[in-house]
Amino acid sequence: MLEHILKLYLPLIISNTLHMLVVKKSLFPGLRTPINSNLFGKNKTYRGFIVVTLLNAFFYSLINAQFSLKSALVGGLIGFAYVLFELPNSFIKRRLGIAPGQTNQKYRFLLLFMDKADSALGVTLAYGYLELISPATMAFLFCFAFLVHLSISYFLVQIKVKEAW
Repeated sequence: MLEHILKLYLPLIISNTLHMLVVKKSLFPGLRTPINSNLFGKNKTYRGFIVVTLLNAFFYSLINAQFSLKSALVGGLIGFAYVLFELPNSFIKRRLGIAPGQTNQKYRFLLLFMDKADSALGVTLAYGYLELISPATMAFLFCFAFLVHLSISYFLVQIKVKEAW
């Protein structure tokens, strides 16, 4: 199980942390175009899709010491799944009238769960499909990812890399 955790989540943690720094420093402003402001809000940009996908492809290959096209594609697809699975949550929040990057006290715990579970579900499904792991292993990895995402988000808020938990 430890092998799956390191193989899957270490690249994602590095990729997403670096993406947060890219956002905070306003790097690659030409890619900062929202995918669709009305549907997903202004924070879901092409930059996120491109940066997370490419960084995860690189770090997945590096951490797994498999510098091959297959390894880069697997890592890239997992990074892409991370970002893609954030879109339904953003769509729902826009329909509820919640501004990008904000929350709603009425739905606070539900939204917190959705914010952390969406990408965890996406990467678990992508990894499970690409690496042919058992449903039990997928369930464990999902729970692990949810808790790690929750913890890291809290830490990034505390060190002021991220604005909201």
